[in-house]
Amino acid sequence: MKKKYLFVLPFFVIFFLAVSCAETQRLQQPVTKKTVWTEPIAIYTSFPDAQGQPVSNPSVAVDPKGAIEVVWWAKGFGEVYFSRSTDGGKNFSKAVNISNTPLGSDHPAIAVDANGAINVVWDDSSLVPFRPEILFTRSTDEGATWSAPKNISNTPTTSSSRANIAVDNKGGISVVWVDGGRVLFTRSADGGLTWLEPKSVSGQHGPNGLYSPAVTVDRGGGIYIAWSVANALSFITRSMDSGATFSSPISISAEKPTLNPNLAVDQAGTIYAVWSDASSGTLQVLFAWSKDRGDTFSPPVNISRSGRILALEPRIAVDPNGMIWVAWTQIFSSGLPQVFMASSSGVAGDFSQPVNLSFTAGNGWLSNLAVGPAGDVDVVWEKSVKEAIFFSKVTRQIIPVRTP
Repeated sequence: MKKKYLFVLPFFVIFFLAVSCAETQRLQQPVTKKTVWTEPIAIYTSFPDAQGQPVSNPSVAVDPKGAIEVVWWAKGFGEVYFSRSTDGGKNFSKAVNISNTPLGSDHPAIAVDANGAINVVWDDSSLVPFRPEILFTRSTDEGATWSAPKNISNTPTTSSSRANIAVDNKGGISVVWVDGGRVLFTRSADGGLTWLEPKSVSGQHGPNGLYSPAVTVDRGGGIYIAWSVANALSFITRSMDSGATFSSPISISAEKPTLNPNLAVDQAGTIYAVWSDASSGTLQVLFAWSKDRGDTFSPPVNISRSGRILALEPRIAVDPNGMIWVAWTQIFSSGLPQVFMASSSGVAGDFSQPVNLSFTAGNGWLSNLAVGPAGDVDVVWEKSVKEAIFFSKVTRQIIPVRTP
């Protein structure tokens, strides 16, 4: 009997060790990140909120407490509205008119500083008809009250439009916009009370030849500005002295025709750029990065991978964990645009398969995105033909990979 047990015991020991090793291997396998989108909700609609008039061009930011701040224009290019959510996007406050101009408020952009102050810029034609200026307003009490709109472009003989805004760790506010054939820049170091004299950072291009410029800042206060020239290239320039001087512009698009560059910087100072490339006869969203403050960029990577389907207007953000997020508009052969999104955990261009984020029966386009302190990603876009401003929140869940 003892000999029988002595023979069987090693078999069970070997079997137990084999099962244990297999289970250990399964548990030690890398994890996958499953991305989950909330059901899109309408923040504001043309009926009844805007009395049937158009709404469009949303912009979003997140404050240090995680509150989501959104602006857009409404009532037929007439006014800029603001709303916020303090519960992760489940509910938004009643929209407030922060421009209070009867005609010509358009293309708002928003940024929130480290103290929670909300900064907004937009084009406004109420001062000089058909010659818009860039106006600025600010709230330091979570949107309860706003400063009187201030003209920061002061270009009455030319048209200033399509402004963008960024804030740095010291509270400096950088604003860029298109003025004729130039990209102009200004900055405030005192919460918008005073501003630098606007200066050109692009040189002179042809009239009506520029698209909306992009601006971002790094942890050290470096300012990076990108723009594209119609039927030509995308450029980038930088300032390391709070906007006193800028580097000579260089191409970020491998000398190929592009549209709508957008920028983001991670905590290590890596610069990420996205743009729409037109060299193939269609439009594809490309991605590249720079580790030397924009002196050189990596070879571009196609992240939309949409073939003959147009992919344009990309927007990029980097969350606190270094995850890179890109949203863009994809226009199908039927003419129906939808908002798509992809993400990457590193600079190698290993982006996820693009996913339709808007998945609406009508149009979904003109997207904008921001990341919060917890790493959540908040996306807004226009639905249908200026019908509504929609919102969706992106969260990430870590799920172990298991072998069946």
